[in-house]
This record gives sequence, C-alpha cells and structure tokens, in this order.
Amino acid sequence: MIRLLAIALLALLASAPQGRAQELLADVSEHLVAITTGFDGARILVFGALREPADLVVVVRGPARKAVMHRKGAVAGVWVNAATMTFPQAPSFYAYASNAPLDEIVDPAEQRRLRIGLEDLDLQPSGRASPNLLAEWRDGLVRAKERIGLYVEQAAPVIVLGGRLFRSNLELPTNVPTGTFLIDVYVFQDGLNVAAQTIPLAVSKVGLEAFLYNLAHQHSALYGLAAIFIALLVGWIAHLLFRRR
Repeated sequence: MIRLLAIALLALLASAPQGRAQELLADVSEHLVAITTGFDGARILVFGALREPADLVVVVRGPARKAVMHRKGAVAGVWVNAATMTFPQAPSFYAYASNAPLDEIVDPAEQRRLRIGLEDLDLQPSGRASPNLLAEWRDGLVRAKERIGLYVEQAAPVIVLGGRLFRSNLELPTNVPTGTFLIDVYVFQDGLNVAAQTIPLAVSKVGLEAFLYNLAHQHSALYGLAAIFIALLVGWIAHLLFRRR
C-alpha cells in the first residue's frame, strides 16, 4: 500500500510542469498517534518520492518544553542540588534518520543552520555561565534525554528505492510527550539543502488516559480528593474481606 502511494507521488512529480515542479513529495503513514491505556510506543512510516536521485535526512522534533537540569554537590556532608540550569525551549523529542552518515552528505554549515544532529540542537539556557560550563550543562541535558529514549542519534536509515522512492521507519517510545510534532524531510545535493517539506504529527492521549491526564492537570484538587476516596474505599473493602476470613 505504502509503495503504491509512493509510486503515485512519483507520478505526480513526473507530470508536474517542469518550471513549477516540486523537488520532493513526502507523507507519513498516520497523522495522529493516540496514546491509550497499554500504549507501548508507535512506529511512524515516512515515505515519498524525489524528482531526481539525491541524499535525504528526516528529522522529528517534539514540541519545545522547559527542561531543568540540576547538579549535585556536597553541603555539610549531604548531597543536595548545588546548581541549576534551565533551558526554556528544549525539544521534548528529537530523532533523525538519513540514507548515509551526516558528515558524508551534509555540509557542516548546513548541518548547523538546519539544526540537524544532537551536536547542533538549538539549546539556549536562560542562565549565565562561562562557555565551557554552558557546554557541560548542554551535554548533560542531551545525555539525560538520550538515556530515556527522547533524543535519538540516527534513529533509522532512510531507504531509497530506485533512486527516487524513499521510506524510513521512525520509532516513538512509550514515554513520548504529547503535542504537535514536526517531521522535516530535507533533500541534499553536494552537501547543500535543495528542497524540504514539513509534515505535522499529532501525539495525543485519548480515552480514559486522556480523562485522567486532564483531570490531574486541570483539576488537581478534585483529582487528589478522588484518589484519596478511591484509596479509602479500596482499603475498606479489603478490610471487610479479610475480617470475614
């Protein structure tokens, strides 16, 4: 099915007027990832067609969120948070895929300009520190996100078929944040970006999962009272059951 859609995209490229033709047409297998009870991650298929053979990079960026990093230190023999650095607009998720290693297909200046790769992420802290210390905070944030699977270097290869059709499977982990993700598909020739397309992807909680999430965040007092009531009710029922034995 996906291959047929990609072939249709290729036919559309070929039939477009040469003076106004797009260099790239791309899409994803689904535009909504629904997080329900038992959600164990999702696989998003990015596919499309090129007018002519070229190199490809697919980048997935989650919505920007505030990230706070802490550094432990010994105070009077007790380990506490001795320093804090805040990144107001850190990507909540980041992953990329390419048909070859980045340093072989993307000019370093283009890589920095387009923020491709973990080393070139746009992570601007709100605090002040020396360049070396800021680099340490930044690297610490990237490592922390990598450990929990929210920042992924070279997530999956981009497979090019016949030089013009392409596809790539991108994995979203079970702890993927919600919000609107942006999938950027970049086309490179001789290391320079010659075409690009951005595809939105919605990640949202639905059903009971969404109800509990919204209740906890929008009506926290009511959620707390409900949790206490349920805990007391379960305890009372358990007490009755054990007393009858």
